[in-house]
Amino acid sequence: MGKPNSKKLLTYLKEIQKQNEINSYYKAAMDDHNIGHPISFLKQMLLEMEDEEDFLACAGIYKAIKEIENNSE
Repeated sequence: MGKPNSKKLLTYLKEIQKQNEINSYYKAAMDDHNIGHPISFLKQMLLEMEDEEDFLACAGIYKAIKEIENNSE
């Protein structure tokens, strides 16, 4: 068995960390909606995160908005 490729492992771990952050924002946005915040609140949060260039947050919030919109049709 050879030596693990540390560069590939580091890349993989960084990707997992990104996905975890996206999922964290997705869950927070869904929680906000479930306690009564309207979708307009989530869209405002999306704009604020975009202004801050927090694109992982944007991805999670956007995912929640799309799920909510699809489920309300």
